[in-house]
Amino acid sequence: KLKNGLVFRVKEDSFVTSPMNGLVVYANRFRSFGNLVMIKDDSGFTSVLIGMKNLLISTGNEVLMGEPIAKISSNMKSQLYFELRQNGKIVDPKSKVEIL
Repeated sequence: KLKNGLVFRVKEDSFVTSPMNGLVVYANRFRSFGNLVMIKDDSGFTSVLIGMKNLLISTGNEVLMGEPIAKISSNMKSQLYFELRQNGKIVDPKSKVEIL
C-alpha cells in the first residue's frame, strides 16, 4: 500500500523534522498505519509522513522546514515513509524535496 513514496531507515528514537514550511492539515492516528502527518504548503504541495511514535505537533499548527515534528517509532522497524503530492496528485518526492 505504501509504494508511492520513499521509505527511510532511521535510528530508533530519532526526531523527524518537517520537510517543508506549511500548515499541518492532519496529525493523528490513521487506520492501521499508526501516526500520520500531512503538511501542506502555499504552492499546493502536501507531504505525507508515516512511522512516527510521538507527535510533537497538532493539526492546525504552522511548521517550518527542519522543525522537529515527531519521534520515530522503534516498533515500526525504524522506518519512515514519505510521500509528496501536488494538488492531490502523487509526485516523485526526489524531484521536489532536498533530502539531507
